[in-house]
Amino acid sequence: MKANHYLAEFLARIGVKHVYQLSGGMIAPLLDAVGEHPDLRLIDIVHEQSGGFAADAEARLTNVPGIAMGTSGPGALNLATAMATSYYDSVPMLFIGGQVQSYLQVNGKATRQSGLQECPFGNVAAPICKAVFQPSSGKDVPNSLARAYKTAMSGRPGPVLLDFPFDCQIAETEAECLSDPEPIVLDSPKPETVAACADMLRAAERPIILAGGGVRTTARDAVRSLSRDLGLPMVTTISALDAADPTVETSLGLCGTYGTRRGNLALSEADAVLCIGSRLDHGVIGADPAGFSRRISVFRVEIDEGEANARQIKADVAHTDAGVFATALHSSLRDGEFVLPDAWRQRLRVLRKEMSDTTERPQGDSIDPNRFLAALGKASFAAGSYCVDAGQHTWHSAQSLRLEPNQRYISSTGLWAMGYGLPAAIGAALITKRPTVVIAGDAAVQLNIQEAAVIARERLPVKVVILDNSGHGMVRQFQDEFLDSRHHGTQPQPPDLNAVFAAYGFIERTVSKSEDIAEALDWLWESPNTPAVLRVIISAQEHVRPSVPFGQQLRSMKPAFQEG
Repeated sequence: MKANHYLAEFLARIGVKHVYQLSGGMIAPLLDAVGEHPDLRLIDIVHEQSGGFAADAEARLTNVPGIAMGTSGPGALNLATAMATSYYDSVPMLFIGGQVQSYLQVNGKATRQSGLQECPFGNVAAPICKAVFQPSSGKDVPNSLARAYKTAMSGRPGPVLLDFPFDCQIAETEAECLSDPEPIVLDSPKPETVAACADMLRAAERPIILAGGGVRTTARDAVRSLSRDLGLPMVTTISALDAADPTVETSLGLCGTYGTRRGNLALSEADAVLCIGSRLDHGVIGADPAGFSRRISVFRVEIDEGEANARQIKADVAHTDAGVFATALHSSLRDGEFVLPDAWRQRLRVLRKEMSDTTERPQGDSIDPNRFLAALGKASFAAGSYCVDAGQHTWHSAQSLRLEPNQRYISSTGLWAMGYGLPAAIGAALITKRPTVVIAGDAAVQLNIQEAAVIARERLPVKVVILDNSGHGMVRQFQDEFLDSRHHGTQPQPPDLNAVFAAYGFIERTVSKSEDIAEALDWLWESPNTPAVLRVIISAQEHVRPSVPFGQQLRSMKPAFQEG
């Protein structure tokens, strides 16, 4: 079996449905094999970075490695930003870069380049992926693929690179057939570790769960059940926003620098924190990690030992799979008749009632981004996913968007890459076959706006919601706070975005007054499967609020809370 056909069959065997790519000579044999395979579909995108983002979103939703492919040199290099996004957000991915023939490569010679478009992409990619595999012959391909898959899926998931020389793609593998890859075995916690965590929660007066990105896929349902069934309150990082069930009172929303007041106060007032799958970085717990853990008991479920030891946080740690641990803890607490103290339950009810994220600003004629996003969530029950770009709108949506229990929230949260939302919606819509909502700013949406062509061509049910605040709002907020409102570089003049999307075949509309929101959202969902763009005019002076000033603890939010 030739290596290119072996690769295609391997991808089908591990459950891959789509391969995102921009064609090039050095991947032509791979494209041919994938395109001819009956169980795989090539998705032609306009820019390799977008293919990586689309595959990343698909992997987040399926826990099957996403596949993005680029030809040698510039094609492979364009995958780098998507690769870093997957690496920092722990998304299993297989990036495939074409490479010039083995015999043409520099390989240590005193010259910069030998083959046309030659570039040692493996050296570029090494710091932003789990491993790089470059087969030296067709015989190496089966082992390289098996190792790449296991590496991407084992432990803390992440991307791997297959740097695939052209001559190896068309070489014989000496394999007559392909067997199913070995199943991934999840780490199981020690019973005494589970018991210690259960004891901590039972003894606490104010226990809480803090869920991070590590619960996103395999542990999502287990952690949600743990919180819901036992009445354990839960706050989440933005990476785990869809792990909570907002329909139950145990869900307290987002915590962190731009968290909700109720979420930050609940975490600040807790005396015992079960942290599952979060790095506990400054954006989550404030700039004093040692102070955070001095006043409370902390138990961490963290599969990455490096992360567990990276900050000055005093905690007991279980190095194990988050989903397996949550299931075992659920059983232990249920058998031990865990009961949440009534005083803590009553306090949390007060926080949920009085600390509304949609009343941070007084009601006015202009559109409040938090109120708008709350309304968008209520109107978008048909949506399967929200794909959210990088900017102020990220935090507005994380604070106020109410997800249905079966909806997903997808964003580049570690690298926070602008341009993620639109291509991510391609992957989400293709794999779920449900309408997908993009939430983007007027600046962020332009970075990969060319992918609107793919959405129109594939007739994907994608709704693009642009919160237009006339520039780079997040940086402008920083300039307002620290640089005396000198807005250098943050107020570009965009084109008519409605006209751009209309040129790609989208229907379009703009809303600028709060009283017109309901009608605009009715228009957006009048035809659920039609690609549409709704441009929402937001004041350029609006900041994300509340926020935690740098160097402060979570409860020191600004502006100060005004009762009534």
